Amino acid sequence: MILFIITATIYFGFVTFIAQKKAPETYSRKYNTLSELGCQTYENRGLMQWGFKGLGIIIMAGVLNSREIFITEAHYMIPLSLFSLFIFLSGVFSSKPFEHLVFYSLKESRLHNLLLQLSGLSMALLVVMKFVVVIGVFNRILNITVLVGILYTSAHAARKEGPRGLYQRVMYTIFFLWLIYAFSGIM
Repeated sequence: MILFIITATIYFGFVTFIAQKKAPETYSRKYNTLSELGCQTYENRGLMQWGFKGLGIIIMAGVLNSREIFITEAHYMIPLSLFSLFIFLSGVFSSKPFEHLVFYSLKESRLHNLLLQLSGLSMALLVVMKFVVVIGVFNRILNITVLVGILYTSAHAARKEGPRGLYQRVMYTIFFLWLIYAFSGIM
């Protein structure tokens, strides 16, 4: 499972890096989210959409490859499966454009945002399950810290103003580093 998680993390980081390089000058890494790299009416949106889809596919492949773990550790694998499903589906639909005065589908944008929120809740649920089941003072403190970090950065990334892009990038960094640690066998 850990190999799939590391592969998914590297893949998502690489696609994000390329998508940011191709972004127009009006795109700000600090103020615009990763979703806006795959927004409606944007010519290079397919790249970031495949970033989200690929992330979901790779993690789901890891879950399916670990069927024996799925049965014994369903309390971890179900939230991870939900995360991969919701993050994949968020890549199917696009957010609203980051440039103003552009026509777009409000329904598609809302669906994309809902799916991203559900993937965030799945992240939080996975951390909570690790907190409840895993023993050890360090692991409990780490899980609480990660949970607070994910919820805090997610709430700030969802705001209409401020450095939303920065908060979202921090949220993904916290989650992916924790995910690698959590499934490495150390926790």
